[in-house]
Amino acid sequence: MVKSKRSVNSHFAMAVLAISLFLVYMTANAPTPLYSLWQQSIHYSATGISVIFVVYHLGIVCSLLLMRRVQTARTTMRLLSTALITAIIAAVLFASADQFWQLVTARVLIGLGCGVFISCGISLIVRIGLTQHIINTPLLVTLSCVLGFGLGPFYAGIIADIFPTPFRWIFYPLIVALIICFFLLRQLAPSSSITQLTHNEDEQTKDESPRNYPLFFVATALFASPFALAGLFISLGPSMMSESMHTTNHALIGFVPLLMFGSGVISQICLRALSISKQILIGIIGTFLGGVGVLVAEVHHWIILMIIAAILTGIAQSMTQLAGIRLLKEFQPLGSFQRSTSTFFLCGYLYAAFSIFVMGWVASHMGLQVGSQVFLYLCFMLMAAATGGYLIIHQSKSN
Repeated sequence: MVKSKRSVNSHFAMAVLAISLFLVYMTANAPTPLYSLWQQSIHYSATGISVIFVVYHLGIVCSLLLMRRVQTARTTMRLLSTALITAIIAAVLFASADQFWQLVTARVLIGLGCGVFISCGISLIVRIGLTQHIINTPLLVTLSCVLGFGLGPFYAGIIADIFPTPFRWIFYPLIVALIICFFLLRQLAPSSSITQLTHNEDEQTKDESPRNYPLFFVATALFASPFALAGLFISLGPSMMSESMHTTNHALIGFVPLLMFGSGVISQICLRALSISKQILIGIIGTFLGGVGVLVAEVHHWIILMIIAAILTGIAQSMTQLAGIRLLKEFQPLGSFQRSTSTFFLCGYLYAAFSIFVMGWVASHMGLQVGSQVFLYLCFMLMAAATGGYLIIHQSKSN
């Protein structure tokens, strides 16, 4: 007797998708406190860490570019199953990595998987929430992403402090959990109501209204600068804390991203009702103080200041992301909003990859402190340009 599949339009399906999203992000960010351990055994430079970070972002960008068209529910389910397979392979490579190419390959694969879940998984969860009339769907998506981002490094850091060679102990449980989610996902059958909703969205995107490109640049630049700064704490930040601040506690190194992403979620919940201008102001101040905090912490070897800088960066990144999306939603044509939002995140990922790579290259040739100064200069210059652009646009609209 063949067991019937569950409908994708159900609370069970939403739970499976949310847990899968959480596990993929957790696998993607678990390596954060482990780079110093891999450096000791594989022997790669700061440029190597930057390359690992960049290829992850390029994997996400490739997925976002390939998945920009709205997919049918059946195709979406197949893509999500494939993304879980790539996440499992990446986790296997992380667990057994003894060569640099394995880390790079794993980061590309997990980047591709994350990109699929960003473009297809999140939208499918939202659609299920709409058809099931679940009010807290956006909160569920946010918590799945942020907990994955934050708990991944913290979990890996705790295991790394317990076992001298922690890689298998960290990734084997994740592999088992991902395999379980894969088989549960395969038990879900596409729903006609979800497919119909997809077709309606596709019709709404056909809008030939003129787009506001200056506004799009301002919104993207405001977001990209603190987003790149947040990327520092999950790429070269652990090396800064271990080398410049002489921190050997991997759990503490992993706890810093958790604080950063957690502060971002809390700020979105508490400050979401503020005006766009006030959210942008908080983002600008948070970016400046967070960047200065990183620089001072590195010079004076103050780990506590690095932690404070991470919290400020999380708030800044969260506020500029929210304000940027609100700007696009308010002033861009309705039909182009989805495509504009996708490009908004694409530009953020590309700028973060570019600036972190530059930092790693400079750090390999001139030292980590000089590399971080160049990186912060890039972040501050972009934020200054975006701030000036927003003031001009805001003034023209007032007149």
